[in-house]
Amino acid sequence: MALSGLLLTINGYESQLAINNLSHFLLFQLLKPALLSGTTPEFQSLKLIRSPEQGAATTISAAIGKEREGRGGRYLTDRSEAEPGEDDGDDWSSASTSHLYSPEDEARLWNDSLHVVGLSSEEW
Repeated sequence: MALSGLLLTINGYESQLAINNLSHFLLFQLLKPALLSGTTPEFQSLKLIRSPEQGAATTISAAIGKEREGRGGRYLTDRSEAEPGEDDGDDWSSASTSHLYSPEDEARLWNDSLHVVGLSSEEW
């Protein structure tokens, strides 16, 4: 959700933070006991992570595939060309780069979110 201006919740929090993070955070924390009690390590309802082979397939194909010879400068996804600006629905795109990840910021957001929604870190 993107807003055109600054809007605050009735609790005084910026609306985008409240809607995009805090509401989902609280909902998950409240549902977590039920979610965890309804599963076992043996049960995998969804496999969201690609295998190393699947993850490397596009890169290997681009590097050594004869069909890519002489066709540099293309954006590839799932071993095929994607049109510029195409939304391929791939949540594992290059937007998840290391410069966007900070363990310190992650811990701070987690702890601040717990505090804001009124939960203690000992409970969760």
